[in-house]
Amino acid sequence: MIRILVLTAIALVSLAFTPVAKFNPLSQFSSQSIQSQIEISEFAAVVTSAKQARKKLKKRLRRKKCSLARVGSETQQKRCVRKKLKRIDSDKDGIVKKKDNCLDVSNFDQANSDADSHGDACDNCPATTNEDQADVNVNGVGNACETDTDSSTV
Repeated sequence: MIRILVLTAIALVSLAFTPVAKFNPLSQFSSQSIQSQIEISEFAAVVTSAKQARKKLKKRLRRKKCSLARVGSETQQKRCVRKKLKRIDSDKDGIVKKKDNCLDVSNFDQANSDADSHGDACDNCPATTNEDQADVNVNGVGNACETDTDSSTV
């Protein structure tokens, strides 16, 4: 650790005495900041889309299964919508259970890189098809994705 600090200090001092060099020690952090902002905005877009999908689902329930004519009052309608939503979209991603590839994990985009029946958000091996989701050593990584399935490190 001390060696790294000394080498870094020497590099900074040598650059400080080079009049032509333009050195920005924060440049790598700036690019990380830009990358973080992009990732955050992508996440916000997915969250917004999930909220929009959930709103559409609520509207559809209000019109069909929980209409005022069926349930009687607005209070009953709200209860009906809440109850039905819990049953058909328990992970709150706006995708009904029949079409949801991750029933217990919210994943509006329904990404599924390996084309098995498990979405990437809940797949213990998202890059390799593994329908059974076997994980002998119970470490969260599917057997199909690791070579050491018994945790022997051999």
